[in-house]
Amino acid sequence: MSPVGVAWNRFWFTPVPTAVFSRLRIAVGFLVLASALLLVPEVGLFFAESSLGSVGAWLALAAVTSGALALILGRRAGLGGIVALVGLIELERADPLIFNSGDRLLRVLLVIVLAGLGAARRRTTMAAWPLRLVQIQLAIVYASGVVYKLQGTTWWNGTAASYPLRIGNMARFALPESLVDSVGLAQVVSYGTLLVESAFPVLVWFAATRRYILAAGIMLHVSIDLLLRPGLFSYVMLAGYLAFLPTGRRAGPAATPAVVTASRQPPNEQSDDLAELLA
Repeated sequence: MSPVGVAWNRFWFTPVPTAVFSRLRIAVGFLVLASALLLVPEVGLFFAESSLGSVGAWLALAAVTSGALALILGRRAGLGGIVALVGLIELERADPLIFNSGDRLLRVLLVIVLAGLGAARRRTTMAAWPLRLVQIQLAIVYASGVVYKLQGTTWWNGTAASYPLRIGNMARFALPESLVDSVGLAQVVSYGTLLVESAFPVLVWFAATRRYILAAGIMLHVSIDLLLRPGLFSYVMLAGYLAFLPTGRRAGPAATPAVVTASRQPPNEQSDDLAELLA
């Protein structure tokens, strides 16, 4: 097999501990459950006049809830995940304006989890491809976000971060006007956001820089959720980070990445560094 073929197989099919995938499944299950519970108080307001109606919305929420519990508990997770996915799709079809990109990303992660359940069934290790799909999806989210942001002018001049804080139903609480009106602070936050989002799709693939860009991403999303009301978006992104986290330790001081490669090495000595993958 050619070096490219070997690198391809190592990237997608190297065995990883099933526990890595299981924690992603559980996290996605909790987020699906949260998405259903957050809609419960507003069923009449959001769905009474929709194509589902209140009764149909309650049935869809029951389906999402039961499916989420199946994912969390790992019992009939495949069937439960499909039921939850259908319920989420029906709810958004009935009232698309109450959902955002975080809800759509959650559905993408749910589909990936469903696709990977077969590979994880009754095994201690599984092929890495479901985790790779999550990793690539997050890289695409950040890269496409930067491209979209740079199409306007507010991210170029550094004022973009200040606008959501001026919208009453977007800001989690009112900040002092001196902070909201500070051009310098807005530029630091705006350019810092662009820096993290543009660096993530590159630096996350290298062991030497992965922990730092993951830490920066965590700080970014925690800050967003503390200051704004983005729904579940930040939590869904952070759930995707589970695909990158360590599962154990090497013989030396460095941690073994979640997605191990180099199939001929022992599991506790394998690497996830893109440079080594392509060597």
